[in-house]
Amino acid sequence: MKKGPIAVIGAGASGLLCAYFLGRNGYPVEIFEKNDRMAKKLNATGNGRCNFTNAAVSPDQYYGSKDFIKEVLNAVPVERVLACFREIGVFPYEKDGYFYPYSNRARTVSDALVQGVKQENITVHLSSKVVKIRKTSEGFAVYVKGTEPALFQKVILACGGAACSSLGGSGSGYLLAKSLSHSVQSPVPGLTGISLVEDLGRVFQKIRCRGQINVVSEGVTYSDTGEIQWVKEGISGIPVFQVSRVVARALEEGKEVKASVDFLPDMTVEEAEEWVSVHGYDGLFHERMSAYFKKHLIAAATMKDFPITPVQTFGMERAQVTAGGVVTEEVDEKTMESKHCKNLYILGELLDVDGICGGFNLHFAWATALICKDAICRDVIGTDGNR
Repeated sequence: MKKGPIAVIGAGASGLLCAYFLGRNGYPVEIFEKNDRMAKKLNATGNGRCNFTNAAVSPDQYYGSKDFIKEVLNAVPVERVLACFREIGVFPYEKDGYFYPYSNRARTVSDALVQGVKQENITVHLSSKVVKIRKTSEGFAVYVKGTEPALFQKVILACGGAACSSLGGSGSGYLLAKSLSHSVQSPVPGLTGISLVEDLGRVFQKIRCRGQINVVSEGVTYSDTGEIQWVKEGISGIPVFQVSRVVARALEEGKEVKASVDFLPDMTVEEAEEWVSVHGYDGLFHERMSAYFKKHLIAAATMKDFPITPVQTFGMERAQVTAGGVVTEEVDEKTMESKHCKNLYILGELLDVDGICGGFNLHFAWATALICKDAICRDVIGTDGNR
């Protein structure tokens, strides 16, 4: 079969990696990016440091179909992702299982991908939002506003999710997928803060404390421990991010969600009661927090299970990822090809899979990109596409 032209919709993490390796394998690829530059969101990843994978990658770190996620992660383990980035000139270093570029700069990763795309002479259309894709007997007609449609043999949707519109997030990819017969689980914010009914955010504003956040939805408890940040709107910090999508989904579906904070996660109830009875609160908490507990006569046992009431998350604009997306049952996990539309592939955050903090979302993006590339190469040249 002739290597026909391929359209990649989106110049983010999954789109750039997939396009680069397809270009290396001799495919004519064109990238369509709605922003005025490539890798806009990638540059901001990990506070500009880009934690791009993690030694602890496993289905347990993700929300979504565990069977689908397991297949994807088995196909592209951490070692393969690290090898790919060494190949494109990004030397990784590891800290506590988290992998970063040696430069500690996200720009190192994005620049390597952008330069790789340029070296393979891949055509990139910036400020080019794809508004429609139509399946024809000859392939796919791709429509960009204000231009004539272009015809492609294959289309790869790598548009990203709806999170953080200031960095390019939007719902455009979902609309394209729906127009090509796909179902979409409604997107909600993931990895973001939580607003509370209680006024604790204002009272504890700018305080950081160690704690465990617990969220109960439909009888299942989700917990994470670490540094909780108190802000005017409520609570933030990595432990809150890890459970925020559970809150967002429950509230979006009108379901009950309960939450609490364990302010002393390193003590049992008995140990907490003994410590407070002897030493009081001052050696445990910020002075404003200690004063609040004293004023309201908060017992040590209550501090181990302090109730809070989520009212909403901080919203999609302040979210790092999107929870929700194209239903994975409609995508072949071995190829990333649509089960409804031959020669259509769907990657990364556009799928209904999201991970916790720690490089897991980027690993999933890279993995889907490499699986897609492998499948397209096998389809044409009968190899495993490992080049």
